Amino acid sequence: MRANTTPRPDARTAYATPQTDGKRIAWVDCAKALAIIGVMLVHTAIPDAAKHAIYVALIPLFFYLAGLFADVHKDLTPEVYLQRQWRRLLLPYFSFGLLHYVLWWTVGRHFGADAGTTVAAWQPLWGFVWGNADSLTQYVPLWFLPCLFSTETLYYIGVRPALTRRARLLRMAALALLGASLSTLEVELPWGLTAALVMILFYGLGALTRDAALRPTWPRRQASGLILIALGGYLLAWWGNPTVAVHQARFGSFALFLLGGTGGIILTLAVARSLAHWPVAANPLTFIGRYTLLLLATHLTLFSIIKGITVFLLHRPLTLYDSTVASLGLVAAALMLSVPLILLVRRFMPALAGLKHRSNR
Repeated sequence: MRANTTPRPDARTAYATPQTDGKRIAWVDCAKALAIIGVMLVHTAIPDAAKHAIYVALIPLFFYLAGLFADVHKDLTPEVYLQRQWRRLLLPYFSFGLLHYVLWWTVGRHFGADAGTTVAAWQPLWGFVWGNADSLTQYVPLWFLPCLFSTETLYYIGVRPALTRRARLLRMAALALLGASLSTLEVELPWGLTAALVMILFYGLGALTRDAALRPTWPRRQASGLILIALGGYLLAWWGNPTVAVHQARFGSFALFLLGGTGGIILTLAVARSLAHWPVAANPLTFIGRYTLLLLATHLTLFSIIKGITVFLLHRPLTLYDSTVASLGLVAAALMLSVPLILLVRRFMPALAGLKHRSNR
């Protein structure tokens, strides 16, 4: 992978946007990498306060980053749109869903938390069809893929046809209020639709702010003021809204959820833009950021492999991973273990990760 040799900006252009190769934007890949590392961390034994600090903005960030490129293919016909979604989201979802079902049935239900489970063989398959987190016994993180598909389809059908920015905002707000109402009533729709109705706000925000967010430079003074406001909103949401669980369509205080998500997005974008100028950080992060779907769909399995080595080869107890330091080590080890997997999938099975054939992206 080629080193990032973009010079550091001066004080007036502190948030300049370096490119990686071709069309990819370094800070976008850095932001995606930070997001997937956050996913991995919340699935370890780090303190609950730290998990909540990550989760306040984690899922909104993913949807915002997806929305940044929502209108790149705005003239897609329904047929081409579905073909694109099949390659990007649906084929990986079905492929990894079936793979994890086989792993769960043959191995997973006999060890760890699922040992001695009374879950019938058909239940995870039905959960796979239903597509919500609580029903995906074989691999819960896969909930994100059908939810993102639902969000993008809602945007494609219900928001994108609007001709003005104001009309799009009104449609997004109406859908989000419907989703918030369904969440309050604890109505669970298939394929993450309840959460998708709310997350369309962040997805649409990405689409509507694309030009501003992807500007080559952010003016330092304005950016600094925005970051301070975002930090205040994020901290207020972290302190005042402890019941966020997007995968279960639980948002707690809806106003604080929106505030925390928006604030966290701005903070992450600022950090990602800064990291993109430091090759020692940018090189690994941009690599990770290219393969977030593959890491989403495999990181728990990588954790299990590492823990299996710990128990059966090193003869150490699993309680070793109950500390924060060990949890950080677990994430680092999983990322290193993912490199040969990424190279293998990229070379021989790119469609499994939503990639085009023989693509490095």
